[in-house]
Amino acid sequence: KYNPTREGYEFGGWVDEDGKPIIEIVLGEDVTVRAIWTANEHTLKFITNGVTVIEDVPVKYDQTINLTNYVTELDHFDFDGWYADEYLTQKMTDVITIKGDLTVHAKWTEHVKLTVSFDTDGASTIEDVEDYIGETVDLTKYNPTREGYEFSGWVDEDGTPITEIVLGEDVTVKATWEANDYTLFFETGCDIVVDNLPVEYDDEIDLTQYELTREHYDFNGWYESEGSTTPITEIKITGDTTVYAKWTEHKMFTVSFDTD
Repeated sequence: KYNPTREGYEFGGWVDEDGKPIIEIVLGEDVTVRAIWTANEHTLKFITNGVTVIEDVPVKYDQTINLTNYVTELDHFDFDGWYADEYLTQKMTDVITIKGDLTVHAKWTEHVKLTVSFDTDGASTIEDVEDYIGETVDLTKYNPTREGYEFSGWVDEDGTPITEIVLGEDVTVKATWEANDYTLFFETGCDIVVDNLPVEYDDEIDLTQYELTREHYDFNGWYESEGSTTPITEIKITGDTTVYAKWTEHKMFTVSFDTD
């Protein structure tokens, strides 16, 4: 007839002073009986937010749980503790007492990300690369292109060639280039020979250095094509190139002899 209640527990009956269960008493003296209780069973759930699953833990009412025993890991993040709400505003203490079913949520702090920027010196653009501090960036994967040049690799701010970077700060690397080799040919239009000139892409050649003389002709200059009518004094190299000499023949006169 006497059934007490206690939050979080189920009443399990009465025991005497020796701990023996009893359901009735034949009075012969004053007596005290003690209630026995069974703690309710609950479940502790862990929401790890995308990382290794932690299995549910069966617990009981009033059980003490040390949450530091349930620490998980996530690459490039620091674990910031367990929280009582999905919005991660109510941080739990390390040691908690169970008062019912409970779900805790992991909070993570992302590691610092750093940026590698690429100075291609006017060539094709390479997008910045972001990665976490301490990570290695393989620069050999990033090869820009530039008309008339061969890519020679990357250098750091001191001009030292590098093929990879271990990120410790934001950094900019610069592309180095080697100009393609070409030849400038001189077509003189006569038996005068001007040696072919080794040149490189983007070289600017002063053609006034190559003025020719020819008996009975005036040299009109160098031209970009045989059909061109405008002489040029310099030319910018973008590939193998030929320039053409043009001439004006001197006027011929006649000597006549009157022998009378």
